[in-house]
Amino acid sequence: MANLIAIDTYGSHRVQHPHTGQTVSAYKMGYSSAASAVLLALYGDQARDVSSKQASYHYIQVDAAVTVRHGHILLKVTDAELAQAEALTRQAHRPAVYRWQDNTWLEFPSLRQPEIRSHRRTLRADLQSHRNADRRGDQRRGRSRHRRHRR
Repeated sequence: MANLIAIDTYGSHRVQHPHTGQTVSAYKMGYSSAASAVLLALYGDQARDVSSKQASYHYIQVDAAVTVRHGHILLKVTDAELAQAEALTRQAHRPAVYRWQDNTWLEFPSLRQPEIRSHRRTLRADLQSHRNADRRGDQRRGRSRHRRHRR
């Protein structure tokens, strides 16, 4: 049975490969989360860590097709891959990996939170709250994102 998981990412960035010196496209992942370990495990030979030694983030290059929505890499995984991802998140302080089940996103367990728990919002609702906060900030500064005022 296929399961849907979402892995946090800060998007795709151009970075210099530490061994070849070539500029490559890689996904920027949090340094203290399990996101990069899960991505590397699930993509196998099609993914590699191209982070420099002084990088504050993990940069993962993926040679396969990747679906990214609202700052999350979406993957359909088998039950065995789901168990593998869960085992990896249990070893990290922050999982940054979510499972879609019963019309809600569930956060994988971690060292800090040993049980799977409901992610308070869906990923789409989370994106909407960020947009609303941006609009409120623009309105406080006298700007509108949707209209331009001519003087």
